[in-house]
Amino acid sequence: MRHGHPLAPGDTIVLYTDGLTEARTGPGRDDPYGEDALYAFATDRAPAAPDEVIAALTGLLESFGEGLDDDTALLALGVPVAPPLIGPATSHPS
Repeated sequence: MRHGHPLAPGDTIVLYTDGLTEARTGPGRDDPYGEDALYAFATDRAPAAPDEVIAALTGLLESFGEGLDDDTALLALGVPVAPPLIGPATSHPS
């Protein structure tokens, strides 16, 4: 069975490794960050262009400090927004 979700112009999709969601947080660095927290983080920043998403996630990763002990990789892809269609130029007689 095939499942999918079509992307629309302006949409951004983010791929990440588990090092992001398994980062340890909290006072004792004992709690995993988790997918729910990542979803909330992304939702609070939507809509955003791919470069904005990567910048925000990079800041998040840096905030984990010693809690980040697995490799992480991020990839954000965006669907370009179609430029407005410009009709042919017309000249009006003076």
